[in-house]
Amino acid sequence: MNGGRPKIIDEFTDRPVSRQRIKQLRWKRDGRCSICGKPHSATSANFCDKHAESATKFGRKYSSSKPWHPGGRGRIPNKVKFAAKEFDQT
Repeated sequence: MNGGRPKIIDEFTDRPVSRQRIKQLRWKRDGRCSICGKPHSATSANFCDKHAESATKFGRKYSSSKPWHPGGRGRIPNKVKFAAKEFDQT
């Protein structure tokens, strides 16, 4: 008899990556945040709302981008889109 937890057999079992990376890949497959495991947001494929926002901030800092301003060029951030929809309905 083999003690301990039974081994999970799936498409990630025999990959030559770390245990943490395999856990992240399973969470992504199951529609959960890659960092904390909560259900991912509707606006992001990999992260919950909290971690999607922090990833966006990090990406902007890393690429030395300025934040988006109303009336400016570029795509409107998701938080602003949702706030505008709620404002229009009332």
